[in-house]
Amino acid sequence: MRTVAAGPLTEFFSVTTQRLPEPLEQAVAMAQVERLIRSCRVLDLTPAVVLEGCRGSTEYALPIWDALIWAVGKLNQVGYILTEDAEHERFLEGVRFLNPFHPAFDPAGLERSA
Repeated sequence: MRTVAAGPLTEFFSVTTQRLPEPLEQAVAMAQVERLIRSCRVLDLTPAVVLEGCRGSTEYALPIWDALIWAVGKLNQVGYILTEDAEHERFLEGVRFLNPFHPAFDPAGLERSA
């Protein structure tokens, strides 16, 4: 089962309903979020994650929202995070950022990393 942090689910909803050239209707986006919740293990935002995210934001100059996603991954031993908002292949304290839109991104490598 794949793992997802709660934060990216809200980001998905926001982006798909507001920032796409052809935004999804909110009901359609919500149905997709519900599908992801049913098919993935969702990791919570906890006080420990907030503190680690604040540290990561300060130490690595990450925007706080990205630092929170990184902190969820780090504290839950998630090996990689898919994001277009970080440098492809950046590695911080056991967590690798992968940009699925980068030309060098290889989805087959995700199975080897899981």
